[in-house]
Amino acid sequence: MEKFVIDASAWIEYFNGSPVGKQVHEVIASDATIFTNVINEYEVFVQSLRSRNKQAAKDALDFIENNSNVVQLNRELIEEAALLKASRGIAMADSLVAATALRFNAIILTSDSDFNKVKEAKIRLLK
Repeated sequence: MEKFVIDASAWIEYFNGSPVGKQVHEVIASDATIFTNVINEYEVFVQSLRSRNKQAAKDALDFIENNSNVVQLNRELIEEAALLKASRGIAMADSLVAATALRFNAIILTSDSDFNKVKEAKIRLLK
C-alpha cells in the first residue's frame, strides 16, 4: 500500500477544485495511507481564510483530519526538519513535510518543486 504526505499546495489545489486537485482526489480516494503535517493544516487554514471565509477554513481542516493522519510536531521531528532546512535551504514548512515523509517512508504529494532539493525524499510533483 502506498503512503503519501499531502503538502499544503496539494490540499489547496484540491479545495480549489482545480485539474491538479483532481489528481489529489484520486490519491485520497485510493487505499493509500495519507499523512498531513500539522503545519500544512495551518497553511490551508490561512489560505482558506484569505480566499473564502472562516467556515470554509474550518471545513477544510475537518476534511483533512477525517481523511488523513495529522502528524504533530515533537522534538525528534523538529530536529530532523531543522537538519534538512539547514543543509538544503528549503522553507521551514517544507522541511517539516520532508521530515514527515522520510519518517514514514511516504511520497510527498505536492505542486512545489522545492522538494527536489531533498534528494532522498520520494516526490510526486503535480502538474
